[in-house]
Amino acid sequence: MQVEPQAPLTIKIIGIVQGIGCRPAIKRLADEYQLRGWVRNNGREVEVFVQAGAKHLGHFHAALVKMFAQQSVILQDRRLNTIHNESQQNSAVQGFAIKESTGEPGALAITPDLALCGTCRAELFDKANRRYQYPFISCTQCGSRYSISTSAPFDRERTKLKAFKPCDSCTAEYTNPRDRRFHAQTIACQCCGPQLNLLDAHGNTVHAPGAWQDYARKTLIDGGIIAIKTAGGFQLYALASNSQAIQKIRKLKQRPYKPFALLMPGIAQLEQYCLPGAAEKALLCSPIAPLVIVRGRKNSAGDIARLADNVAPKNPYIAAMLPHHPLQHLLMQVLDEALVATSANRSGEALIADDEHLLQAFTGELDLIVTHNLPIHRPLDDSIFQVIDDRPMCLRAGRGVAPIVIDLARHIDQAKEKEASLLALGAQLKNSIAVSHNNKVILSQYHGDLENISVLDRQQQTLRDYTLANARSLHVIVDAHPRRPAIIDALEVNTTSVVQHHEAHARACQLEHAIKEPHLAVVWDGFGFGSEACMWGGEFFLIHNAALSPFAQLAELELLGGDRAMHEPRRMALAALWPLYGDKSFDKLDGIWRKKLFTEQEQKLLKPLLRKSRMTTRAAGRWFDAVACLLRISEHNRFEADAAMQLQYLAEHAVGNDEAYRIEIKRGETAWTIDFFAVAEQILSDNSALPIKAMRFHNTLAETIARMADKAKVKAVSLSGGCFQNRLLLELCRRQLERKHIRCFWPEKIPINDGGIAAGQILAGILHEAGSAEKTENERVPSCV
Repeated sequence: MQVEPQAPLTIKIIGIVQGIGCRPAIKRLADEYQLRGWVRNNGREVEVFVQAGAKHLGHFHAALVKMFAQQSVILQDRRLNTIHNESQQNSAVQGFAIKESTGEPGALAITPDLALCGTCRAELFDKANRRYQYPFISCTQCGSRYSISTSAPFDRERTKLKAFKPCDSCTAEYTNPRDRRFHAQTIACQCCGPQLNLLDAHGNTVHAPGAWQDYARKTLIDGGIIAIKTAGGFQLYALASNSQAIQKIRKLKQRPYKPFALLMPGIAQLEQYCLPGAAEKALLCSPIAPLVIVRGRKNSAGDIARLADNVAPKNPYIAAMLPHHPLQHLLMQVLDEALVATSANRSGEALIADDEHLLQAFTGELDLIVTHNLPIHRPLDDSIFQVIDDRPMCLRAGRGVAPIVIDLARHIDQAKEKEASLLALGAQLKNSIAVSHNNKVILSQYHGDLENISVLDRQQQTLRDYTLANARSLHVIVDAHPRRPAIIDALEVNTTSVVQHHEAHARACQLEHAIKEPHLAVVWDGFGFGSEACMWGGEFFLIHNAALSPFAQLAELELLGGDRAMHEPRRMALAALWPLYGDKSFDKLDGIWRKKLFTEQEQKLLKPLLRKSRMTTRAAGRWFDAVACLLRISEHNRFEADAAMQLQYLAEHAVGNDEAYRIEIKRGETAWTIDFFAVAEQILSDNSALPIKAMRFHNTLAETIARMADKAKVKAVSLSGGCFQNRLLLELCRRQLERKHIRCFWPEKIPINDGGIAAGQILAGILHEAGSAEKTENERVPSCV
């Protein structure tokens, strides 16, 4: 009998392969095909070496590709980026083994934390199972990953579970190739794993009669507030129907108006409060289990049914999630009611993840604290998504999503030109950082706004993790912000460069979608440093690969009082009317609001500022504020983007109205200017109902973008920046462009707001270097067509 020749094959699996059960799954597959060889994690990739006949190797390779393709669908195409085959000569090996991990430790592409899987959930409630009601149950397909990892590769000794030695029963499961917890790094049980602890408001141990969840249920029903430490950190909970408890949380967090998120027991209960579509349900039930913004189901009074009116004041949407952690599943089994679920921190501060800081922040204020002894290395806020055109759009990257990894080599040819690693420090607000490493961009979790010292400390912890091995060799990229990040000096880096804020927005979308054709990048947000005298945020760029040039911009408004103007839509409305009516602008606003909008003293201070320009802005977000005030929606923002959100909600009452206001587009020396002052004048003379006027304004914005795309003679447009979180605006733009057969892109995996800036900074840094070396005449784009 002729023996088939044994051929060697090496496979390198690249991407987020840390913590997904990659090695045990490959061993099972190799055993199924009776292959010899080994699998090993080297920190950057998973290496597989097999020896077999060509036919068996072909079947194994096809099965491997299929297996990871299925997993990548579950986790949004971020699990397996590429598979490379290489021939390799190797001495004969016996059987198939999992080798010890090798490589330099580094906190890079670790798999995000994964929601409790269906099999573990069944075991959690199975009285015959040895992990019955154990709140740290997990397997190779679910549980904590990124939040407890101290570095890569993802092995137990490099996680916060290192201190918990597996018992004999767990060890037997871990070493059994036929067990579903074979090689599960987070394996634990009641005998050997982390344990719960109940505390009162002052940190004293509570000895609850019976199960902890029954005690927590009674506390909530009695109107109490509880804190629970889940995967990313502490969250505060209260019944969503109890307005007094919710008001107490608002007072504790110093968050008087901003909407709260909800934890729902399941889809059936969610549908009693909301109107989720199929794509939203799928996202809620996925392994990332994020908060999803869903339209609420209204009652006869116009409020969201069954909720206390202070859960989401003046908001027709709610951000909802389903249980993702065993503790939440256990609580919801006995409660079966909607809960307000919000991060345990004062407004603007970093999420709290340890007992000491929780008690310092809320001493004597909480009715019950459910904590445990598993430390959290990286606190993670909940990720937030909305669905646009049946596609998920990430608004905040946290638990279940971070870190976001994008393969540079597959998307951008110029990535191969860049050998040095880059570190991007992101934006001042909604901060995240990013690094480039081995032709990948790795975008960190959301930190928050860097004005707060606790958020700055959290960012610096991530920087230490991400630059563990090579800080001094990094080239650091920063935002065009006057405040130099102090961490640059602490890292002792060699070189730094600046990428303008709105270019970074445009580049983030270009990176995610690998846009290589000439396209118009529209970047609209509320604020970004542009020049000394003007804050940008209403930008149109022409982009072709590395080349980027200004094409158009919105008209500039006076920024009356600097930062203060961004909190007061009345000031932006005054700035919009002043070129039209001068001193009479104050009377115009008083007539709209039927009261005096500015005191005599305020008028005296503001008139000189209006007559002699000191600081202007062309940010689209400020035009939203101006129009919101002109429509008597808001004179002060209660929180970021409040007036703009109310303007969107008002316009949604008139969806179907296709009318728009007239705009003037003026040619400049280097770029077009879109004059919206005429729009303000038309709004004042329009006697239509307020929802119709709000809808006409949205239609005008979408029509403006479509007209500029025509002028640019492009077949693709990208939309980015915080203004495009407005789902109505984004959908109107998409429809307008598609009617003209123009492709429309927007960030979906990378946050569309400032949370995605760092990823765009990385690509900009790479393209700037590649562009300076390769720019040719036929690649240059005219600045004004």
